[in-house]
Amino acid sequence: MNCNSFYFDSSKNEICLDNCGGMESASDIVKSTVVGTMALLIIVGNIFCVVVLWKTKEIHFISRLFMASLTATDLTFGFLVVLPVAFSSAYNKWPVNHDFMCQFHEAATSILGGALTMSLLGISIDRWIAVSKPLRYSTIVTQKRALILITVLWILPLLFRLISTPAIGAYKLQFQSDSDMCWMCTRQTGHTVYTAGVGLFMLTPFVTTLFIYARLLRIARRLARRIQPNSVPRNMDGEVFSAHAKSAITFLLITATFGICWMPFTGVWLYREITGENTHKYIVIFAEMTAFSSSWLDCLVYYYRSRAFKQTARTMIRKLCCKLRRQNTEQLSTIRTINVREANELECSTTSDWK
Repeated sequence: MNCNSFYFDSSKNEICLDNCGGMESASDIVKSTVVGTMALLIIVGNIFCVVVLWKTKEIHFISRLFMASLTATDLTFGFLVVLPVAFSSAYNKWPVNHDFMCQFHEAATSILGGALTMSLLGISIDRWIAVSKPLRYSTIVTQKRALILITVLWILPLLFRLISTPAIGAYKLQFQSDSDMCWMCTRQTGHTVYTAGVGLFMLTPFVTTLFIYARLLRIARRLARRIQPNSVPRNMDGEVFSAHAKSAITFLLITATFGICWMPFTGVWLYREITGENTHKYIVIFAEMTAFSSSWLDCLVYYYRSRAFKQTARTMIRKLCCKLRRQNTEQLSTIRTINVREANELECSTTSDWK
């Protein structure tokens, strides 16, 4: 259903809205179900990840900080971007008929997309130091420096948005039913520059991250040849290097997952923003689904790559299941007690009636 009718014109400060909605085909129902499921997976999964990271003391604290930062970004993305898309997908129109919400959602998408790439860049810098200088890592990357780096990486996308917004000039935001999102639709010089800036702002950190991991693999191979199992005590350089190398591979998988998932959506977004032409509906849906998937796939990577994370997660799930089972047992025993009591009362009353 191509209901591209809701837009906000900042030059005239007015809203144009044609009341249209409802699902038109089975594909709309499938799409809304999938998006709703993804929103649930992202929100519940990342909340669970934050709790597990908080309880997993075996993972190095600095590594947990960077992992928690990425998880918090995914969680925020789920709340501010994916959840509104799930609602608009269900009704096939923007859920809140207000210009501010449409502007906020478009801004949140670009800011959080940049925050995700910045978080991955911060993790790659941390792993670079850990693998290249394993024995000096604790003195170089302190808790205070890690928190400052994480804060700066979160603020940079927001600052870029605030600084570049005046360059856009007058613009329109239009609801597109194929993606169930609000897009800029005015073709101006400032808007083209802004679009290119956003693309570079997301692409540059990602390419830098890949370059760092490529260098890390070379360093890891070189150090692995130097470290002989019998020549170095396992509680010194060898063990430290092995732990940091495994952690680097884990975050490399997360970075690769992010790149693969976001590549189609970034291509569709740049094509639409620069040319002003729409792509095929199912291409947009596929690109959107893959981009959203990266925010819950990170949880699976943590689970399967980190033994300590997996053990803590299993323990928490086991305790939760036992608690629910205990509550059900108590409720059943209470119901049975009440039934027995009622039966006894009924028997007594019947006996007294006969007397």
